[in-house]
Amino acid sequence: KIGWIRKYWQWTTVSLAAQMAVGPLSVFYFHQFPSLFLISNLLIIPFFGVFLFLVMAVFVMLLLDLIPHFIAMFFDGTVQLLNGTVSWIAQNDPFLLNQLYHSVPILLGLYLFLFFVVLSLEKKRFPQWVGTAISFLILLSLIQLEQEKTTNERAFWIFHSHRESSYGYFKSGVFYHHSSNPDKNRRILSDFANSRLLYRLEKLPVENFFSEDQFHLLILDNEKRYTLPNYSPTHILLRNDPKINLDRLLQIHQPQLVVADGSNSPWTVSRWEKSCKKYTIPFYDTRKSGALKISLENGG
Repeated sequence: KIGWIRKYWQWTTVSLAAQMAVGPLSVFYFHQFPSLFLISNLLIIPFFGVFLFLVMAVFVMLLLDLIPHFIAMFFDGTVQLLNGTVSWIAQNDPFLLNQLYHSVPILLGLYLFLFFVVLSLEKKRFPQWVGTAISFLILLSLIQLEQEKTTNERAFWIFHSHRESSYGYFKSGVFYHHSSNPDKNRRILSDFANSRLLYRLEKLPVENFFSEDQFHLLILDNEKRYTLPNYSPTHILLRNDPKINLDRLLQIHQPQLVVADGSNSPWTVSRWEKSCKKYTIPFYDTRKSGALKISLENGG
């Protein structure tokens, strides 16, 4: 019994060490952390050697055409049990932490801290413990800087989605978004959430204009009449092929930028681009250039 306890303790420590080593990279690249990683190792690893031996034995017996029926049934039951265990672990979504994010500096800070922790546990000397404390303070400072950066960031995003429209406003870690097809554009929001420190998602009220400091966006589509604001827009977003006289609109307002998203037909976008060139106004097509970020940190 003591031998089995010691063996399980060794597997536990090895699994924890592996999870600590791979965890930061898993969060950085895949934005998720499998909290049942340790349980899966303790349930599968102890019997995996026996399973591999059984696989090799069954393979040899199959080649010789000498496999007994009870061994085939036992092997089939073992495979089903292994698959069932893995499936049960994978289906426990509450234990899979998703949409996690940390930047490259925090990733390096985490590994620096883990390095000194392991070194301190191995050497157990004062200089190593000092290094652990300093690396921990560095990690806390990096996290604080990341939070301050998120708090100060303000930007309006216009994404590209084929025949759909998706845009939003990011402010202090909260993303206020609108999507013409939420189910189809769920991947866009997921990728956006995984690319930065994000506290929560909120719905952006559906209106045909958006204003923040010196940034004034006029949103034109083909679904309704427009309530024009009492100021000239600095930016214009064209979506869903609006029936407008863009030349006249450009003459009146002279915006800084005109944007066409993926919900418009290519020939209509081409016509708009020619109009913007005629009046020397920048034109942005998400079909060609991808998502657009308009930074508002300096007033738009």
